Amino acid sequence: MNKKQPNSKLPKPVQKPPKAPQKSWFDVVVRFGKQALVALAGLFLLVQAKNSAVGYRWVYDSLLKGNMEVIRKHPNLSVDERYVMKMGFPISYLNHIKQHTPDSAIILFPEPSVFLDTKDPNQNLSGMHGWSFSKYAYFRYLQPRKVVFANETDSPYFEKITHVAIINEWGYDFLSYPVPLEHRPVNAILPIHSNQ
Repeated sequence: MNKKQPNSKLPKPVQKPPKAPQKSWFDVVVRFGKQALVALAGLFLLVQAKNSAVGYRWVYDSLLKGNMEVIRKHPNLSVDERYVMKMGFPISYLNHIKQHTPDSAIILFPEPSVFLDTKDPNQNLSGMHGWSFSKYAYFRYLQPRKVVFANETDSPYFEKITHVAIINEWGYDFLSYPVPLEHRPVNAILPIHSNQ
């Protein structure tokens, strides 16, 4: 019962992969026709949705067309400069925060009602009132910085706050150092400790 073992030194025979079946011209045309039909049906549904829903019509007519018009008129502006043109001082304020805080900053923001109490008409932040119900707008502009609202005392970041967003003269009470009344700007970003 002595079976011969195959010689491992010999090369193994190479197997050729099976040939793919040839598709006829008719099969290619039918497949392309099906895909084109599905694409046209999808396009038809998108056009119908845009025309029937007020929200979609608003997005197309106002946002998309309006944004493209601004881009054509001012091709050399950066995205931030276009946002400032469109949204005004709130974007300038967020850009100011980005420029004057490190990436690791944890910033305290007030509750939404503070944004409505405008102290200086040239620095109106009332447009940020709606943003204060969601951190997404702040995250989008200020990332990787973190944002904590004044009513989030249970947040793990609340005890680690490094900066306070001074808005409509709110926030000076959170600083660990005094700021004389004559040197208090209406809107600013200040470190919570004077040594930062």
